[in-house]
Amino acid sequence: MLTFVGLGLYDERDITLKGLEAIRSAEFVYLEEYTSRLGGCNREKLEGVFGRKVLPATRTDIENDPEEILRRAASSDVVLLTGGDPMSATTHIDLRLRAHDRGIKTRIIHAPSIFTAVAGITGLSSYKFGKSATISYPWGERGVISEVPYDTIKINRAHGLHTLLLLDISNGRCMRIHEALKILSMLEEKRDEGVVDNLLFVGVARAGSEDMTVKAGDLETLMHFDFGPPLHVLVAVGELHFIEHEALVKFAGLKGDL
Repeated sequence: MLTFVGLGLYDERDITLKGLEAIRSAEFVYLEEYTSRLGGCNREKLEGVFGRKVLPATRTDIENDPEEILRRAASSDVVLLTGGDPMSATTHIDLRLRAHDRGIKTRIIHAPSIFTAVAGITGLSSYKFGKSATISYPWGERGVISEVPYDTIKINRAHGLHTLLLLDISNGRCMRIHEALKILSMLEEKRDEGVVDNLLFVGVARAGSEDMTVKAGDLETLMHFDFGPPLHVLVAVGELHFIEHEALVKFAGLKGDL
């Protein structure tokens, strides 16, 4: 059996009891950290808390050559740990499909995710979030920047919807809010469509931790605000209900009237 277990938002304490039971009864436990990771602990700490050897699973192990994981899951109980909820990433859905096609039983043990937590953290309505997007680091020798986040904000904004913007994790480097905003600013300069001009953002750092930081403001304000260590996420705010506005004032330090 292959069991996908979500670790939750921040550290080793966010896992569910059901997830912990699965880990302790499994013969092999893997940890995937390239789609998401916990800001408050590492693999070694998880091993100490869970009392189990936790094997690293790379992008290649999951996407290109999952043979070892699938072979073991065909005859043993295997757990794949992921930050947040395990099915938030398309790559995990693909792995589950591969297991199914080989006759391997699978199950999912869900956990808190930024997709579900961001509404409660910010006070924004969960019903008013549109499609999400990831702001990626520039890639290639020419420093190509994906325009998908810009287009996603544009579409959502046209319908009054909020946009959750996930920030890139690449080669052990976690993008920070000021880096993400700089990329959006560069895209605005290129496209010149006024998508992020006068747009309200909410930045969230270390969601689920005791020192979580939440701050609302325009691009310039958040660009110079110190959010501290990652993990960071952004929300591009759509049309605000007066209750959402009050929540941003009281919970995210928003200044100014609606």
